[in-house]
Amino acid sequence: MNSKNLFYKQVQGLKAKNAGDYLSTLKVNSFDSVQAAKHFETITQMYDLDYTIVKFVLLRNDNRTAEVEVEMKVEKINGPPFEDHISVTRHILENSEGKWLILESREINYTVLRPKQ
Repeated sequence: MNSKNLFYKQVQGLKAKNAGDYLSTLKVNSFDSVQAAKHFETITQMYDLDYTIVKFVLLRNDNRTAEVEVEMKVEKINGPPFEDHISVTRHILENSEGKWLILESREINYTVLRPKQ
């Protein structure tokens, strides 16, 4: 799997509300894994969201680690009030036994989309 496919797998896990698929994209320790699972469960129980990868930029890659920037649009389909938005996040990836995993993520931009008329 290349690093871009990792994010498509993550989006599919989010859309399908499949915690196993979503969590399989992350390299987490046991505490982080519990926190990520709780966050995933909370969001997916409250909302039906649509996720679209708008832009993917590979910033660096040495075959062991990589840094990418992902611009993603998140829009509410159903649920309580929610800020539709576009976020730009930098991710550090690690290639573990031929499989890319997200090691660390940092949101660098968050733009609220205007409500649909």
